[in-house]
Amino acid sequence: MSSDHVYGVALLSNAMHQSGYAPGMARHPRLRVLVLADDPGQEPLVVQRNRELADELGVSYIEDVDAALRWPGVEVLSVCPQIERRGDLVRRAAASGKHLWLDKPLAPTVADCSAIVDMVQMTGQKTSIVSHLGYDHIQQARGWIAEGRIGDILAIHADVHFAKGQPDRTDTPPAAPAPLGRWTYRTPDGISDPTESGHSVIAKRELYEIGYYAVVHIRYLSGLPIEGVFARTGSHFSEAHAERGVEDFATMELTLGGGAIATITTGRIGRASHPMNGSNHLTVIGTEGTLLLDLRRQTAELCSGVSGQQGTTIISRDDASDALVNHFVRVLDGDEPAWADVEAGRAHVATLLAGYESVAMGTVVRPEFG
Repeated sequence: MSSDHVYGVALLSNAMHQSGYAPGMARHPRLRVLVLADDPGQEPLVVQRNRELADELGVSYIEDVDAALRWPGVEVLSVCPQIERRGDLVRRAAASGKHLWLDKPLAPTVADCSAIVDMVQMTGQKTSIVSHLGYDHIQQARGWIAEGRIGDILAIHADVHFAKGQPDRTDTPPAAPAPLGRWTYRTPDGISDPTESGHSVIAKRELYEIGYYAVVHIRYLSGLPIEGVFARTGSHFSEAHAERGVEDFATMELTLGGGAIATITTGRIGRASHPMNGSNHLTVIGTEGTLLLDLRRQTAELCSGVSGQQGTTIISRDDASDALVNHFVRVLDGDEPAWADVEAGRAHVATLLAGYESVAMGTVVRPEFG
C-alpha cells in the first residue's frame, strides 16, 4: 500500500475502551474515522457512550453493525464491545475481510478465539490487539534480548497493579467464586465508576483485565510458549469484588518452554496503595545478565557482562501513547508484523483461562494454546 493511502475506519461499539483508542486514530494522518456503530438493544449507558464518542469525533452513530461493515471507504474496524460480546462481534468483523484493531482480551473463550483465528486465516486481513508493547523501553528490552545481552532467559517476574478505585474491603466473608461467563459488573445507576476504569464498572475480573498485560509481556519478551499455569485469586481490596465472588488480586506461576519460569502478581489495588497509577515492573533474568523494566517511569536497566556490557545502562523514553496506532499503520502497510495478532491473542486468553481453571482445581494446568 502506498505511504500516502488513508485508511477509512469504522468503530464498532464504545462499551469498553474505544474512547481511549479512537482519538489517536482520528489524529493520525493515515487514518480517517468514518462511522461508529453498535448492535441495537444495548444498555442505555453503552448507547450514551456511543453517542458521546461519535459526537466528539464528528461522525454518525448508527445501531446497525452490518451497515457499518458495508460503509463506503471503510477498510479498518476497531472493535471494542463488552468482553461477553466479543466472540460474536469480532467473528462478524473478521468475516468482512477488513483489517482489525481489537480491544483486549480478544474474546471470552478459547473456542471463540479459535473461530476468529480461523476466519482471519481464510480472509487474510491484518490484525492487531491492544497491549503495552508499544512503549519504547519494552522495544529496547526486546532488542537487547535478541542481541543476547542477557544470554538465555531463565526467569521473569511481573508486577502489574492498577492503583484505581477506593480500597474498602471489610472483614465480611467473600461470596462463593462466581462462575466464568460474566466478566464485568456495571453500577446500577450506569453512571458512577467505583473502579475508576473509565467505563462505569463496579467490579471486573482483574486477572483477565490486568493480568493480561503481564502475560503479553512475558510471551513477547521471552519468545517462549507457556506450558503450565498455577494461579491463586482473591478479593483483598474491594468490597464490590468480594460481594460478587470475583477477584481483585491474583498470582500466577508459569512454566515456559526450555525450562524457564515466570511469576506474576496483578490486580486493582486501590488508589491509596500506590503514589502513582500502580506498580508495573518486569524483571528478566538471563544466564548472562538481568533486565529491570519499569512501565510507570518507562525505563529499562540492563545489567550484563556480555561483550563488555558491565554495570547498568538506563534508557528513559517519552510517553508512547500513540505508538500502537503508528505501529498499526505500519502493519496495515505491510512494513512490519503485528506485535500481537489474533494468534497471539488466542494464546493470551488460553493462558488466563488456564489460570482460572487452576484456581478451581488447585493444580497446574496446561493451556490449550501457549
